[in-house]
Amino acid sequence: MEKIEELVYKVWEGRWRVIPYVVLPDWLKDNGYRLHGHRPLMPSFRACFKSVFRIHTESGNIWTHVLGFA
Repeated sequence: MEKIEELVYKVWEGRWRVIPYVVLPDWLKDNGYRLHGHRPLMPSFRACFKSVFRIHTESGNIWTHVLGFA
């Protein structure tokens, strides 16, 4: 149980924070109803892949597609 709590803490307290809608570049402003919780721009594929395990506005979309594929 401690390992699970440690994992959740690491995921929750990652290196980057979600950003509000107004900070997003214009090409990412596709939904004006989601005002907070966006993932910032990722500098590399590795950083982008690691963000899959974080909570942000795309989390539900990513995981429903992954589970549906599996």
